[in-house]
Amino acid sequence: MILFEMEQLIDRQKKRWLLLLLTLLAVSIASKFLIGSDIRSGFVTNAWDFMLASVTQMFFAIVIIPVIYLLSISDLVIRDMNGFLHYVLFRAKNRYVWWLAKFILLFLHAVLVVCFTLFCLWIAALFWGFPLTGPVLYPHYAIMETPFVFASIFAIHTLALFALGLLVTLISLWTKSVIISGCIGLLLCVVAFGTHIYQPDIAGWLPTTPMRLDLHHPYNPHRTITNFTVQHSVGYLFFLITIFHFLGALRIRCMNFFIKERS
Repeated sequence: MILFEMEQLIDRQKKRWLLLLLTLLAVSIASKFLIGSDIRSGFVTNAWDFMLASVTQMFFAIVIIPVIYLLSISDLVIRDMNGFLHYVLFRAKNRYVWWLAKFILLFLHAVLVVCFTLFCLWIAALFWGFPLTGPVLYPHYAIMETPFVFASIFAIHTLALFALGLLVTLISLWTKSVIISGCIGLLLCVVAFGTHIYQPDIAGWLPTTPMRLDLHHPYNPHRTITNFTVQHSVGYLFFLITIFHFLGALRIRCMNFFIKERS
């Protein structure tokens, strides 16, 4: 079942991934205008500064990347409920295997979206003529080795997207609707964005807010949430992932898969 789902990820979604990759490339190139003040201030002098400034920019990190991820997983559960699951359940030993396959697939989607995002930002940096050489000057990231900074970004972004994807998928198990679950996912991204602006003290409890690495201590101590560290975010996101996985496993034990999606 798990290998079958991975095959579906490659074979059935080629056009979608191509479209998402092109979208990511377009927004990565456009991200220069989101970080214009940093460029004018002299903080962005090379490709690595450009990538760090863009991938942690508030709107880019909290809204754009999560929305693109949600588009990639929009029908992950619903397509099976609309007739395909009859074949899947016949081959699966139990429903939990099906849920575990979706769980792994959501993680793979998150990894791919983060990898594609960093790749597209690198291409965008070259497109705008930023050099690949030179030290990282973007504020506060220079205190850590550049590979460690990017490893932290990769880990936090992957876990945050994974947690968000599990939550939206869990909602789709209850509503059996792509539209409802997708709108709730989009609303969560917008709420996280607004909360970060108007209620920053509680923003750390929302799934997508940790995707801004510059909110964490010690990268920007003057703007961080109290006691908000990378370790805090990783632990919290792991907790959310565990809870959502457990709730999903409970849900599939008693639900009727064969009710078609509501429009």
